[in-house]
Amino acid sequence: MKKSKVNTKKRVIVFSVLAVLLIAGVILFCLFGLPYIRRHYQTVHVNRAEAAAMEPVDMGDMKGLIVYFTRVGNTDFEPDVDAVSSASLMEENGTLIGNAELLSEMIANATGFNTYAIKVKDRYSSSYEDTVAEANEENKSGTIRELDGELPDLEAYDSIFLVYPLWWWTLPQPVKTFLTETDLTGKTLYSVVTHGGSKFGNAAEDTAELTAATISPDALEVYDDDVTKAAPKVAAWLEGL
Repeated sequence: MKKSKVNTKKRVIVFSVLAVLLIAGVILFCLFGLPYIRRHYQTVHVNRAEAAAMEPVDMGDMKGLIVYFTRVGNTDFEPDVDAVSSASLMEENGTLIGNAELLSEMIANATGFNTYAIKVKDRYSSSYEDTVAEANEENKSGTIRELDGELPDLEAYDSIFLVYPLWWWTLPQPVKTFLTETDLTGKTLYSVVTHGGSKFGNAAEDTAELTAATISPDALEVYDDDVTKAAPKVAAWLEGL
């Protein structure tokens, strides 16, 4: 009789532990699993004109240039690739748009500033997973990815808005190359970073080591899922500058 009670008590304990683990698993899946699935396996459709529509923001005497880096234009995408291939892509009528590209368009629409897209000669892989691996190897080895096209003439500008996705908690290697190959002495650098949860990562510290520009502490971070509806956040940030 005592043995039966002991066995029953053990079963209750086991079932209780399993129930707790199951509940914890469900909570973790909701917190991390669902956002990951949504970001990587669900196509993000966007009305570009509507998402990037902005009211003008008075930037005073600031003379700004928006410099951005995104996978679109730097990747040889396969013909059948879509916005499911990456958390940093979205799609409009079959055309791929990068997160940083859309944010740059928002800033340009609000300020009237010109934009410059960082392009590389040796493009990244169509596969998101391969690009992630390439970026990791570049960070470890310090590989320089050569830029394509002429660098912008920065003489007329006093402020640079640098827009890019966070890769491995830092700036993508092409953005680092841009910073090391341009003289930003006497200019103010404003960073706009898209991310999957790491916010600025180590980007601020790494940026300071790469440029002579004055780095504004007023940086803007935008979570990947929020890019298509980030216009109010971008406007508030610009007004705060």
